[in-house]
Amino acid sequence: MFDIGWPELAVIAILAVIVIGPKDLPIVLRALGRWAGKARAMVREFRNGIEEMAKEAELDALRKTASGEADKPRLEPNAPEDVPGTTPKDFSGDERG
Repeated sequence: MFDIGWPELAVIAILAVIVIGPKDLPIVLRALGRWAGKARAMVREFRNGIEEMAKEAELDALRKTASGEADKPRLEPNAPEDVPGTTPKDFSGDERG
């Protein structure tokens, strides 16, 4: 995403030691770690919420189709007895004759 390599990280670390100082650097790094953990938790919670909404939408769609199909009679359109004027021989797939 950011495309930061080892040389860039080394420059950032040297600048952090110079600007923040070696005494306060562990405190700052600990705070950054906590912030990153909170950000990951928020992203995880958001992703789980989206997935849950998608599952609920799928379940609603399945319920609608199931209730709609339960009211209608089931007919298979390719079955020979459902097509008027045809015999099972017409659907055998044999085109010899």
